[in-house]
Amino acid sequence: MKRHLTIVILILLAVCARAANVGDSLRTRSYTVQLNDTTTFTLQLALDAQNKPQYFYRNIFTPVCLTGECKPVYINLYWDLLGNYQRYDFPPGEILTKMDHKPFKEDDYKKLQYILLNQSSIFGELLITDLINPGTENLADSADGKTGATPKKLKNEVIEGAVYTCFTLWHLANGPVKEEMRKIMETYNSPALLHRFLQSGNHHYQYWAMEKVLDKKGRYKKDLKATYGA
Repeated sequence: MKRHLTIVILILLAVCARAANVGDSLRTRSYTVQLNDTTTFTLQLALDAQNKPQYFYRNIFTPVCLTGECKPVYINLYWDLLGNYQRYDFPPGEILTKMDHKPFKEDDYKKLQYILLNQSSIFGELLITDLINPGTENLADSADGKTGATPKKLKNEVIEGAVYTCFTLWHLANGPVKEEMRKIMETYNSPALLHRFLQSGNHHYQYWAMEKVLDKKGRYKKDLKATYGA
């Protein structure tokens, strides 16, 4: 009985070790992205042990208050392989704050995730100057008009006391970086990747793969053999 129990324990330890090794097997490839003359950053692509791309991420440091009222933000953003925002987390010890350095509450973090996932957010149509009503003197990171007045149309789509934070992070998650990730994925385009995307539960992947093999009439493209050797 003891021998049987020992064997079971050894098997469980081996399984756990294998699972740990799988998690540790992820590696990264760095890409330097230059959006314009003044904006350059590093984008990371996570790869598995077989060098298959898994997801993109970026370690970000950015100021989020023009008035100087809020702390600079340290945050990590994650995207799928086609640049669709997925989630965020923070380096150890980092948090988000509102006006007067008030820390985010749990509900604020949940709402931020909802805001960042909304690719059709009104933020996509706005500039920083649109965050205040005409006639106010200062840009405020608040929707209550304490030092500035935020347009009413924004109030239901932002976190109170963190309007500029929401605006900044939304554009980092859903801005031009998405197109840069798609460009990178073109370099990984292959029959194996298309097959993987088509079998995935990600409809973005499936549409992307179908666009590679089907024309606008739903027929296989004539140049498939030349492109993929198939």
